[in-house]
Amino acid sequence: GGDGRDVAERLVGVAAVLIAAFVSTLNTRITTFGLADIRGGLGLGFDEGSWLTSIFSASQMLITPAAAWLSTVIGPRRFLFWATVVFALASLMVPLSSGYAEVVTLQAVRGLAVGTFIPSALGFILRAMAPRWWIWGIAAYSFRFVFSQNVASSLEALYSEMGRWQWIFRQNVALAPILIVLIVIGMPDQPVDRNLLRRTDWGGVVFSGLGFALLYAGIDQGNRLDWLSSGVVVGLLLGGGLLIIAFFVNEALVEFPLIHLKIAAASYVWVPAMLITVYGFGTTATAFVLPDYLTRVQGLRALQIGDVLNWIALPQFVLVPATAIVL
Repeated sequence: GGDGRDVAERLVGVAAVLIAAFVSTLNTRITTFGLADIRGGLGLGFDEGSWLTSIFSASQMLITPAAAWLSTVIGPRRFLFWATVVFALASLMVPLSSGYAEVVTLQAVRGLAVGTFIPSALGFILRAMAPRWWIWGIAAYSFRFVFSQNVASSLEALYSEMGRWQWIFRQNVALAPILIVLIVIGMPDQPVDRNLLRRTDWGGVVFSGLGFALLYAGIDQGNRLDWLSSGVVVGLLLGGGLLIIAFFVNEALVEFPLIHLKIAAASYVWVPAMLITVYGFGTTATAFVLPDYLTRVQGLRALQIGDVLNWIALPQFVLVPATAIVL
């Protein structure tokens, strides 16, 4: 009986982190799809609106290096619980904002909160499930990536047709209570590991997080600002590059590095990491290029584009389990 309850609780915890990861990817995509509606609803210009998505994603990059580590140090239950609360409150306040500075700040807060979801998810899945079930946990984790990227178009189109652009943000408020209940039920309340906390490589956390955030913002804004012709883009790319160099120097010198460079250089680490990166880049590029083509070349409306992308999202219910069975 005790073992059965323990397994059930672990499965609930896995469901919690999978939903959290789904919410993270969904918000990144639906914010991009719905940017025109958000700009119209908040009365923002094109340039102002472009920074909303850049800041949201850059904030996720900023928190990612710290998220996996802190989830282990203070416990995934405590970490995800408060991240969910902050994310829901910030999402609730965005449609009520009256000034651009307020909106940008809330987008940064939302990005920091939701950026904790994905790094915490896979680690918890591997710790909570027996090795023979890992392939199913990873399959479910992969499912949310492709599914949420493509179903976001249909959701945003629905909100737009209804004239309810606010639900781009309010949907998170509706999902948060479900997520919190799953976190409380399915995740053990672990004490803070003070020994690990004392060994935290804060230099590595700050250099890598801030470096990747600046690089992302520079790349994301590069096309709009004409790349190296813009001092803003040059500053972002240069600053981010220098911080990444500082990160590697820091990792080589500190006693307890965030990432052990010798281990990271091993082929069984960097080769899978490179494969995952290429896969992620390819699927993300498809999620951007296809809707853009359907809009600019085919002249389709948002609901029609959603119908097309659903043919990518919905088959995942069959393809992902089938792939796990074959593996």
